[in-house]
Amino acid sequence: MRHLLLNNTTYLPPAKGAACAASATDTMFVKAFKTILLLLIMVAALLGNLFIIIIVYKKKNMRRTTNIFIANMAASDIFVAVVVIPRILVELYIQPRIWLIDGITGSFLCKFCFFFADFSVCISIISHAVIAVDRFWAIVYSLRQSPISAARRKYLIALIWVFSFLLCSPNLYIYRVYQINGTNYCVIDWSPLDNTTSKKAFITVILIFVFCIPVLLMMVLYSWLVISLKTKQSLSAQTSQVRKQRRKEDIRVFRKVIVMVTVFLFSTIPLVVLAMLSYYIWDSRLPCGAWSFAFIAHLLFLSNCGINPCLCIALHESYRHYIRKRFCAWRKKLLITASSQTAKTYSLRQYELTANGDGSRKASRSRSERNGKGIFIELDPRKLVVVF
Repeated sequence: MRHLLLNNTTYLPPAKGAACAASATDTMFVKAFKTILLLLIMVAALLGNLFIIIIVYKKKNMRRTTNIFIANMAASDIFVAVVVIPRILVELYIQPRIWLIDGITGSFLCKFCFFFADFSVCISIISHAVIAVDRFWAIVYSLRQSPISAARRKYLIALIWVFSFLLCSPNLYIYRVYQINGTNYCVIDWSPLDNTTSKKAFITVILIFVFCIPVLLMMVLYSWLVISLKTKQSLSAQTSQVRKQRRKEDIRVFRKVIVMVTVFLFSTIPLVVLAMLSYYIWDSRLPCGAWSFAFIAHLLFLSNCGINPCLCIALHESYRHYIRKRFCAWRKKLLITASSQTAKTYSLRQYELTANGDGSRKASRSRSERNGKGIFIELDPRKLVVVF
């Protein structure tokens, strides 16, 4: 059963297929280049998404529906940076699906590593769909109260996470660690169900609920929204100044959201195509000619975790303003600390000179000196005063 199972998994094909994997065919230079790319994505994803979450949490005026769900996507993308990228880095140097940890811990990590990959995609796509509903309602039905109110947002976020967990929960059952010829493998095993039929049914459900329905919903809502904006341009002169200003702001947010959705779909569609080919055409056996495409598809998907927060910061002035403010505060604090340390050293020296009789009492008190950054420091052996 164990040897048969190896021939039915997507990324652990027979010996011929495993010989085509990057771990066996790439040179050390290529592996090093791929490693640098993946590490850069991981750092950008961790820092960028943490920035987004912190900014939305700290600034009350940023807690709008769009920003809340962008932060929701950022939280799911952190799972990818922490769990998925390290696994791909390991597989870059060893045979795919070889598992270095055995026992209960190894079985737990085998299940959750692959679970979080699908779990993150579910949360991101559904969050994009919710943002589409919010933008559509805010612009097309601007005079009506949004169905996604502040009171309902937390319940909707909880519903997204619970639904995504339930949808991806079979991964917690099917991924198992088997030892074959002394080597541990993390593989798919649907037993007692049929492997081929079950895998196809599972990927079909995932594609319908996670990709087809949300993407179709976004296409319909955004198309309707564009048509609505074009037909209502002639009425803009008749509206009040407040409504026109709000409309301009909604259009600006809409354009930014469109950019983010386009980048997200561009980075996700290749991985969806790879999954469909693998399950429906290649019978879960990756051909030798498809390994390069598989790496590019995974790289594009992973890169979105780092690009998405960078897009948010680049497109939203509020994010940039907060980052500039924090950077200036940190720089100011650093300057004060450095200047204080210099002043203390200088004052101590003057005090020692006075105590030893090597200097006059005038040396114990110097003029206020300017450090070139707008900070004046009055040096005194008995006190330190920093004046701005």
